Amino acid sequence: DHDVVEEHNLDRLLNAHRKDIGRLKTDVAEDAIRAASTADGVVVANYPRKVQHREAYAAARDCDILISCVDSPVARDVLNRIAQRDGIPVVDGGVDVRTAPDKSMNAARWKAHLAGPYTECLRCKRQYTSSDVMLELDGSWHNPNYIKDGSAGTRRPENVFCLSLATGSELLNMALRVVVADAWWPAQSGLERNFVTGRTTEQDGACHEGCSVNGERWTGDGARAIAYLEDDDPSVGLAWFRWRTWLTRFRRLIWR
Repeated sequence: DHDVVEEHNLDRLLNAHRKDIGRLKTDVAEDAIRAASTADGVVVANYPRKVQHREAYAAARDCDILISCVDSPVARDVLNRIAQRDGIPVVDGGVDVRTAPDKSMNAARWKAHLAGPYTECLRCKRQYTSSDVMLELDGSWHNPNYIKDGSAGTRRPENVFCLSLATGSELLNMALRVVVADAWWPAQSGLERNFVTGRTTEQDGACHEGCSVNGERWTGDGARAIAYLEDDDPSVGLAWFRWRTWLTRFRRLIWR
């Protein structure tokens, strides 16, 4: 993750507090891991970058399993290609909350699913589309007017903390299952839990015929290079955010 903790993140980040505003999220996560660990030695490789950054991309390809908590089409596309090209299991998921016209909860669900060379890819699971990727690359995905017009899909700023925790638990359970499952265990590539109905649905499927991502299976280093990998320096954005945070606090102090 390349992002930093902001005030509006505090009600959805388990280990972040006001003193952490302006800090890299990866640093906060690393501190929490070290503080909670009971192992004799813990090694944390901290990459404060997007997964589409070349350095982070290379590090991800060196993992045994990846747990995805991204909300970006480009990042999901990168992880999807790693899962197919390199045969590295990617556990992905998310929360979907819908409200009625009176703003009451109409539906809420969370899901976790596995992507890899033996399962349906993330794009065929409808976790993102190629159009979403292009919208993010040209800047439209983050344009408030574009999103307001409905041109950027159905992205909504959702935050139901208990559902987010449930999703995180499902992701970890599925990742653990990949690691420890015995040969006789039933294969499991997707689960969806519905908060309103209380139902759990198993999801399984194969990629659509002609899926280009699925066509890259096991190509590894021989695969065509991903054209949009980045080389940006995250320290520039971090410095700007800290300056903006200081300026906001200064203005509040003046108005008081």
